[in-house]
Amino acid sequence: MFNVPIDHVMVPGLHISLGLYVKLFDLLEADLQDIDVKLQSYLESVLSEGEVSKDDLLADEHLGRFKSYVAAVDEARALDDQADAIEDELEEQESQLAWLAYKDGVEDAMAEVVFDEACSMVQDLYQQKESLRAKADAIRTKASVKKGQGPLTSQMDPVLQEYSGRRQEYHG
Repeated sequence: MFNVPIDHVMVPGLHISLGLYVKLFDLLEADLQDIDVKLQSYLESVLSEGEVSKDDLLADEHLGRFKSYVAAVDEARALDDQADAIEDELEEQESQLAWLAYKDGVEDAMAEVVFDEACSMVQDLYQQKESLRAKADAIRTKASVKKGQGPLTSQMDPVLQEYSGRRQEYHG
């Protein structure tokens, strides 16, 4: 190709350094995001077990950033409680439906109508339960820690600013 003498070639040190820095920065950010998500899961288990009160948790200056998530957990837990109540009722109705089928059979038209109505009620209860579970999951997902917004990950920008750095300089 080109006949360039070796003493006229220069290694692009700045570009290599910036590339390594960006790679390390991205790895750090990903690890902090993972820790934020694990912390969020731990907080949910702590709240559900009652080890710490919600007020104590929200009073903490660092964990208070999970305020919206804690509120979402409460809302999702209320929906889960409703779904649990429906599930209990569903089990009761299924048992009664099985007993009805065993005891009376479905030979005559009246018994078949009653059986079909009971089946419809069981299906409706099942759909209500699944709907409540889906809403609870959607609430948890929506309130989940977003990338770069957790208590640890969000502290990266202030640290960069202490050293006169800005995120966009490194991420082009």
